[in-house]
Amino acid sequence: MFRRKKAEPLRLDLDKPVWFILIKVEVTGNSVQPWIAGSEAMVHAFVPTTKIEDALQILDAYLPTQELVRRDTVRANRHDPDEEYDELPDNYFREPLEEAARTNECRLGVFVVSRESAWPHNLPAQ
Repeated sequence: MFRRKKAEPLRLDLDKPVWFILIKVEVTGNSVQPWIAGSEAMVHAFVPTTKIEDALQILDAYLPTQELVRRDTVRANRHDPDEEYDELPDNYFREPLEEAARTNECRLGVFVVSRESAWPHNLPAQ
């Protein structure tokens, strides 16, 4: 009797696969990043490519330009152009993911830091 209208599938604006890689990094300088050199942080990284091996190579070549070096890889998930979602990711995740696909360049997202791991070099540690 009543037909439920089928909802359109939710998709990200991706024209190529992009890897989300959660990494632990060490800060190597303090002119690009606000963190004290030698400190560590967890970082969201977004790398546009198909194979994880290529993504890690591209990421490792990119990180020194950001005064970072990868120390550990915690998680990696590939997001494909035709992938459907029940709910779209929040902006803090979706925007760098889509930008990496659009520009074909690595993007860094959220940095997770604490006073024990990384602290801005322009603020005194307490």
